[in-house]
Amino acid sequence: MEERESAWKRELERRERACEDAERKLREERLALDKQKRVFEGKAEEGDGVLEITLGKENYRCLRFAKKRSDY
Repeated sequence: MEERESAWKRELERRERACEDAERKLREERLALDKQKRVFEGKAEEGDGVLEITLGKENYRCLRFAKKRSDY
């Protein structure tokens, strides 16, 4: 009986960690989308990772995306 209970608790802890990881990923995605939205609306600032490029008389704004080390 104790083995079942401990196995059940381990499974519950594993699922809770998985939920926490999923919530963290969703928060990060939400922040990235909010940052992109601010760029599109013209409200983003340099601290948001915005790169401003001027070609002739036209200004362009885009986000800088950091690459993971494994991408190099």
